Amino acid sequence: MPQDAKEAKKALEAGGTFDLTLRVREAPKSSVNRSPPLEDGLPVSAKSRTHILWCGVPTVADLRVYGDGALISLPVASATVKASNPDSHLRCFSEERLQVLEQTLGRDFVSTDQHGNARVHQDLVTVLCAEHTGIVSSGLQEWGWFRHMLTTGELKDHIEATETDQVVTFVAYTGAEWTKNGLAQFYRDMEPLCAILPQLRLYPSHDEFMAVNLKFPDIAAMDRIAKAAPPLYAYRQQTCFGIGKCTLDTPRGNKSVIKRNFSDASNHVKVMQGPTGDQLKLACFAGERVKSRQTEPEDDEPSARWFHMEYVPTFKTVGEYRVHLCGDNVVSIGISKFVKDKLEVRSVSDDDFAWFSKSQEEQQKKRQELCDFSRYQRTQLLAQPNARKAFESLRVGVRIDIGVSEESPEGRFFGLELTRRWNANQMPAFVLPDPYTEASLKYGRVLAMELAGRQ
Repeated sequence: MPQDAKEAKKALEAGGTFDLTLRVREAPKSSVNRSPPLEDGLPVSAKSRTHILWCGVPTVADLRVYGDGALISLPVASATVKASNPDSHLRCFSEERLQVLEQTLGRDFVSTDQHGNARVHQDLVTVLCAEHTGIVSSGLQEWGWFRHMLTTGELKDHIEATETDQVVTFVAYTGAEWTKNGLAQFYRDMEPLCAILPQLRLYPSHDEFMAVNLKFPDIAAMDRIAKAAPPLYAYRQQTCFGIGKCTLDTPRGNKSVIKRNFSDASNHVKVMQGPTGDQLKLACFAGERVKSRQTEPEDDEPSARWFHMEYVPTFKTVGEYRVHLCGDNVVSIGISKFVKDKLEVRSVSDDDFAWFSKSQEEQQKKRQELCDFSRYQRTQLLAQPNARKAFESLRVGVRIDIGVSEESPEGRFFGLELTRRWNANQMPAFVLPDPYTEASLKYGRVLAMELAGRQ
């Protein structure tokens, strides 16, 4: 995580993404980016045949402490819940239930105050909304419970005792670590259970979790998509994967960006200008190879690899569009950029397309183009040869972080980074109107249908 505004600003200019919120300029208006309301009424099966065994992996100590938790939690007002229709999904968040969940899961997933108001982790809200559909049932457990049950061997018995056709272990993790926190070992420990128990499934899969950490599958797929895309979607930030002969054409003295996979957000993003010691982290070479390039292994993640990318100035001037998709439905659009050294995260407005045109009508058209581009990217990613392994969860949803090539009528959108729905900061309190659960309700229904095999 960035330690101060200066460091975070450097990361944003480099095209990095991170979880730190410094300032919010305005609350989202109910008419901004609001999709049609989703009806609560869904057919409820007599008995749910799919059970979600939710595994909450903590990334913050207390969601109510302003900072990292602000982008991954939803404010839930007790008065709003009490005033809701008895059949509303909001009744999932009764004061009594949230207090029990706070005691069971900890304040890193539910944090209440003396008035019964709470902040609830976004993935927990989604699973509660999924259960509300009646398509799935759920069991909610925290990280320590899973580790204990794996150590004692009791997890196998627990799963076998669940009277459903399928048990899906949903690993809810919005962080960036892989080795230190034990997630890599967790997946290894779960593989024998998946082999023994045919009804057990991991979500996200080990393959997709690895793809997220490697980053290369995402970047390579977006490169392929851009090459085959129509001209409007064909712009692509150049990348050299740091393997073999360097493929990045950066004129001498120009800026470039060096990044690492298995990364901890902006801690592994650097802007380079001219020759620097950071280049020694790269295993690629220019011209003729004269000797083998062997980089030193990283202390925190020996399998990590550094790569470098073209520097795009608009990350500093325009910012970064954060488009949240549920299926092909654009649920919300946020934008993040620095204003006077303060990071601003908010719902997008027409003014955020002023770089394209001063006409509000043209700005709205460009906004629609952004939505269309996001849908195109998701559709093409799901059509990739490795989609089943690397992009499975995109069937439910994804956050696509999008940049713009230049500030002019010729500016084109391009995909900077894919952040899986289960790993993305959904920023509900910043980009959605009160009661903030709109996105979670949609995600919950689609997630339930996906895991139950109904779509």
